[in-house]
Amino acid sequence: MPSPLAPVLVASLAHLAALDGDLGLRVDGFSTTIGAPGAPTVSRTAVAARPLGAAILDVGDLRFTGTYTPRIWTSDVEAHPSPTVDQVVEVRAATRHDRPWNAEALATATRGHTDPLTDPYVSLGIAGANQAPVPSISYQEIRAGLLGDVRLGERTSIGGGAYWLSFQGLGADAAHLPPQNGGTLDAYVLRSVTERDTLRLSLSGAGAVTDRTGTATVGPRTASATALATWRRRFAPELEGWLGAGAAWLYSNPPLAGRNRHEVQPAGEVGLARAGETTTLDARARATTYIDPFTGTVTPWLDARLALSWRAWDRLTLSSSGAGGASTDGRTDTIWADARLAWALRPTLGLEVGVTARRQHERVPFLPTFEEVVFFASVVYRRGGNLGATDTAPGGAGQFPGDAGAGTGAGAGAASGAGAGAGAGAGAGAGAGAGAGAGTGGMP
Repeated sequence: MPSPLAPVLVASLAHLAALDGDLGLRVDGFSTTIGAPGAPTVSRTAVAARPLGAAILDVGDLRFTGTYTPRIWTSDVEAHPSPTVDQVVEVRAATRHDRPWNAEALATATRGHTDPLTDPYVSLGIAGANQAPVPSISYQEIRAGLLGDVRLGERTSIGGGAYWLSFQGLGADAAHLPPQNGGTLDAYVLRSVTERDTLRLSLSGAGAVTDRTGTATVGPRTASATALATWRRRFAPELEGWLGAGAAWLYSNPPLAGRNRHEVQPAGEVGLARAGETTTLDARARATTYIDPFTGTVTPWLDARLALSWRAWDRLTLSSSGAGGASTDGRTDTIWADARLAWALRPTLGLEVGVTARRQHERVPFLPTFEEVVFFASVVYRRGGNLGATDTAPGGAGQFPGDAGAGTGAGAGAASGAGAGAGAGAGAGAGAGAGAGAGTGGMP
């Protein structure tokens, strides 16, 4: 016979644990025109759909989240009418309490295809400036990370994170996207000097091993480390700026070069951000480094970006952003811009239309120089009404070397790294804790 304690046990478990879920869908249509020197202009019509299913389990002070977000897409509906399906699974565990510390662990696995040259929006999360000169790459990628922070008092906190990434092209595509394994570490101290001023001291590092065995180029072992001091000041309730300076150490050990390479570069970031009720502005420039996923080299990088948005009324938002960057050795430079309109038909349903343009100039023989213009229209559904969380809009954050969105996206501190092993650089940790890198989109 059932135990008389069973109802009590069930009621206790129900009180301690709560299960919820989320559903979403984003459908994008693209009209792309791409041109390269000495080649005819190519126009394509592309379609991408990204459904979302999430389960959220709260147990005491812990929240566990599992998310499945497959990507169903084709880069050319005429030449490739049958869609490709990418599988993306993510799991997270995070604390949720009032104690003076927080921690989070996460892991993501992806397997599928990417078209990094003609579809920057259905592209590897690790995509940086150098895009692959091939129409499609099959690949797999695994990411994992741990991060946390501790408040030591009313004015001081410390934090950090560790991240690991492994990705590679599958089969013959390993020649275009060689296996690369890497990791990043970062730590910071945040001190409120006055009511308006904050000082952040950070130390971050990244390393990667790229295996190009059997290809024309044997990939190096590379590493970088960056020390940065950032002063942040709130000029007004809606306006703040920051200035950071430091140095970055770069190391590489190409197997065929016969000697190690050591280099010290300046690192830094300067920025200004405004968050009003109807308008936002984010402008910044930085000196950073990233590890290129296609060549395996560690590269000093300079970039700048500007993002603007205006909520014309409760349901209509206009936004525009632009960016440019270049490697300090002059081999690569990029420029990118977009403009879009987002209309919330209902709390759970929205429409977006816009245009994106980008240009990449490469002086490396096996990497492409090209120009691209994309017109897009999107439909976004989110059951919880949190539109935009289903997927990054076309041209959004996470496709620029060291950009915060390119990484694990695990909140404060995740930007330090992780993108793809892409950046232990100056901008890499600028957002952790101090908020310098929070919430800005629109990088190529």
